[in-house]
Amino acid sequence: MRQIWVAVFAIIAAACGTSGTSGESELTTLTVTLSASSVQVGHTVTATAVGLDADGAPVTLAALAWSTSRADRATVDANGTVTAVAAGEVEIQASSGGVTATAALTVAADPVAACKLPGVQLGVGLGFPRIANRLRSTGDVRIKVLFVDFSDAVATTTPEATLAIISPGAEQFYEAVSYGRMHMIFDPVYTWLRMSKPTSGYPWSPLTFNGQKAFIEEAIQLAGPSVDLSTSDSVVVLSNPDATAFAYGPAFTANAGDGFLVAGKRFDNAATSGRDLAGWGPGWLNHELGHTMALADLYEIGVANPQTFHFTGDFSMMGNILGAAPEYLGWERWLLGWVDDDKVLCAARGHSTATLTPVEAPGGTKLVVVPTGATTAVVIESRHALGYDHTLPNEGLLVYFVDTSIATGQGIVKVLPIDNADLHKLSAPLAVTQSLTYADVTVTFTSQDTAGDHVDVSY
Repeated sequence: MRQIWVAVFAIIAAACGTSGTSGESELTTLTVTLSASSVQVGHTVTATAVGLDADGAPVTLAALAWSTSRADRATVDANGTVTAVAAGEVEIQASSGGVTATAALTVAADPVAACKLPGVQLGVGLGFPRIANRLRSTGDVRIKVLFVDFSDAVATTTPEATLAIISPGAEQFYEAVSYGRMHMIFDPVYTWLRMSKPTSGYPWSPLTFNGQKAFIEEAIQLAGPSVDLSTSDSVVVLSNPDATAFAYGPAFTANAGDGFLVAGKRFDNAATSGRDLAGWGPGWLNHELGHTMALADLYEIGVANPQTFHFTGDFSMMGNILGAAPEYLGWERWLLGWVDDDKVLCAARGHSTATLTPVEAPGGTKLVVVPTGATTAVVIESRHALGYDHTLPNEGLLVYFVDTSIATGQGIVKVLPIDNADLHKLSAPLAVTQSLTYADVTVTFTSQDTAGDHVDVSY
């Protein structure tokens, strides 16, 4: 009888494919592979793990855990994404079912770290890293557009005609100067919303933060719950451009958490227009949304008798909107993520050379940065009569001084040589063989060919 039961047990075990086990292969070997064996600080690599049994067959890994031998040099998340933190050697470890394996990673120092000058982290500023709660500057950036008029300034044109003052010009500008990295998408609500008070009822001279915030919130409330902002990145309120009481239209740049709430979603970035909309055209929005992306004013403000454009002249939309060279500076593009780190030469003390291609065109090295202090640097870029700078009368190397500790509108950027009487700076770009010295940095435009503008820097 005992033999019968033993036989029955053997038959059942055979049918289950095991002899008292679960039937799954046992993990005996784990291998970790990295997408790259070295990485620069601030960049990422991907770690993957493969498990094998004693026969070399793949095994499904359960409860895979990742860790690093030096979290101060690299971190790794649950998906195996490794982020480099500081230079040095580090091991990336995977564990599953009591089996562990590692892979070695070399973290290299960021070659441009010394040139990423720190700066203010409230409102706007040109220091690194870019202010975290500012409007994102890459990918699809969706802008909800509302239109408002007033009992004493009734709109006499259509919302479509008002939007046409800035569109499609504003979108096209960003597409070009970002080298195709930013795609601004307008989502207009084509109806005039009548504000509850006449124009005199809104505090526009001067316009306060709370006053502008309340103005935007009222426009959104008037639009009603049917207007969905869940996929919007920002809001632009266009006032009837004939409303003369609103002399200017500023950006709304709230500190983190101080913006307005819509259905539980907070907006820290927006813009409201004034009668200057008609005069500035698309550039009005490219300037104001520049602020919402963190860019500072480059013209002079906050003084009794401002000389307006004596800091940067016609260079950059953040200075003179209607200048001959309105494309953003190379430094601004770098901060916004449109110029990659590998397109920037961070020059150390001594002698350096580089070949720069025009900032108006994609490709090639865009900046030479010479750090001269904790928050200061001399910056060199190539400006040519291309793109939105096509009327630039003098091409060559534009040299400017950046001090990221300076507040907006106070000279955070100064085109060199400094000449407060020159409000256009159109003769500032160095021509071939010309040199300039500032803060012990000597910049020489040595030659030019099809590869670009060749620059020599001594510091």
